[in-house]
Formats: sequence, structure tokens, C-alpha cells
Amino acid sequence: MKKPVVFCTENEYIVSPKVEAYLREHVEFIRAEKKLTPEELRERIGDADGLISMGYPIDDRLLDRAPKLRVVSTTSAGFDPFNLEDMKKHNVIGLHTPAVLNDSVADMILLLMLAVARRAVEMDKVVRDGKWPVTPFYEFFGSEVSGKRVGIIGMGNIGEGVAKRCKNGFDMDVVYYNRHRKLSTEEKLGVEYVTMDELLATSDFVVIMVPLDDTTRHMMDAGKFAKMKKSAFFINASRGPVVDEPALIAALRDGTIAGAGLDVFDVEPIGADNELCTFPNTVLLPHVASATRECREAMGQLAAKGIVEFFEGKEPANTIKFFKK
Repeated sequence: MKKPVVFCTENEYIVSPKVEAYLREHVEFIRAEKKLTPEELRERIGDADGLISMGYPIDDRLLDRAPKLRVVSTTSAGFDPFNLEDMKKHNVIGLHTPAVLNDSVADMILLLMLAVARRAVEMDKVVRDGKWPVTPFYEFFGSEVSGKRVGIIGMGNIGEGVAKRCKNGFDMDVVYYNRHRKLSTEEKLGVEYVTMDELLATSDFVVIMVPLDDTTRHMMDAGKFAKMKKSAFFINASRGPVVDEPALIAALRDGTIAGAGLDVFDVEPIGADNELCTFPNTVLLPHVASATRECREAMGQLAAKGIVEFFEGKEPANTIKFFKK
């Protein structure tokens, strides 16, 4: 029996040689020789039965040129580039890689909290620029993290990981807001459910961890930043467009909040002319919260396993809920 053809846009750092060897046991594996543009992918996709990719639009423009395509596996937890209705219309299901990146992302959120509160990037620059000792030294005082209140917007698996680290590692008071109250999480972790307004008004750190959809786009707007404490820090490692970026910039410029730690942005990559780059009280990372060797290997393995299970006639565990039977 002819093996299904699986086209892969990702390099060996995402789909490793080990993962590729596993795939080749089950499918005819073809890897793009270079980073493709969306149009180049549409030109190459024609004979593929499956696709492994990350960040490419999966919509009618691609699906109309891929008559054999039946499954797309993204090496990410988020799947906002997928047009779910277009995929369902073409009888193409979507897979993603949740759960395996929970710890990596939660760790990175703590890094952002610590770095922006303790002004680590500013202090690093002081040393590199030969300006140590700093005079007057008190101008570079940071803020404590231990014992403070953190408010988490979106208590999913990653939110729970952040809560556990904050509660157990830094003795923080943890409150959360979620679409649905999670009593089991409250009991397990000792966190408290509050309204959005109370979370914003009382938290020393506001961490947003929500998926991007029509209800969360620009969720953090000028009104919400205005409700935060002037001494509070804002942290985002979910999706850039859940934040109204001009409103965040205004809040930083006007001193409405104390600072921000960001791994994601409204438009990526941001340019050096983005005003966020001008604020010393920001820590800006290039969307790398899951960028560890261990995590990316696990993501590649899960993406590949789902593809293989699909072609074996099973429903992969990592099927996006929208497509589940």
C-alpha cells in the first residue's frame, strides 16, 4: 500500500532527525529545503495528504490547491492561523501540540516577572556599558516579587503552572479570572477567583494567558490598563493581539503601569522603531516561551504522532476540539 505523503515546512530544530526517522517509518516524508512563503507553500502542497507546519495560513487559498490534503498538524499550542470553517468545508482536520509546552511557558512567565520587576535587563546594560558602580545607586532599585499578589487572566494549564510556581516558589497571593470558575483548581492550588476589575485593581503583577479568538482580541485595552495599580507590571506570553498594543504603549508612556514583560506582539516580528523598544521598563522577547530543546523535541514528537495516528484510522489525542467526533 502506498504511504501517505506528508509535507513539512519546519526545519530540523522543530522536526528533529529522530522525529523525521519516526515519520519515515509510516509516511512518505518531504521536508521543504528552505523557509517558504505562504504562496510558495500553496505552490508545493498539491500532492500532500498531510502537512506539518507552524504559522502558515490554512484557508481556502491553500486548501483549494491541495485536493488530497486531509490533516494539518501545527507544531504549536495555538492554532489561530487555521481557518477552522474553511478546513471543515474541505474535510481537513487540525492537530496542535498543547500540554507539552506548559512547563516551558510557565517558566518563561516567571522569568519575565522577575526580569521586569528587578530591572535585570537595565542592570545588565549598566555592567556591559562600564557604568558600574551606579550613582546614585537608589535610582536603580527594583521591586520585590516574593509575597506580592499576582492576578492571572486565563486559568488554563499554563495559568495553573504559573500559579503553582508563584504560590509555592515565591509565597505569592494568587488570584485569577477565567470564563468559568475552576473550583478544583482553587482547592488544589489555594488560589482565589475574583472579578476582572478586582484582579486589575489589586494585583502587583497581571499575567494574561488566554487563547486568541473574537472574544479575547484586544481584551487588554486602555480601560483595563487604567484600572491597574501604577506600581503593577503587565506580563503577556499568550498571543500578541489579545492586547491593544497602542493602549499598552500609552500606559507605559504615561506611567499608568510600572512596566511590562512581553514575549508576544500584535505584529511579529516587531521593528526597532516600535515604541515598546524605547521604554527601559520593558523586557521584550522574540516569541520564544517554548524555545527549549526538550520542549521543541516534545512538540515535534506530538505533531508527528498525531499525523501517524490519523493515517492509521485513529482520532489523535491532540486533535483540536473543533474537529473532534
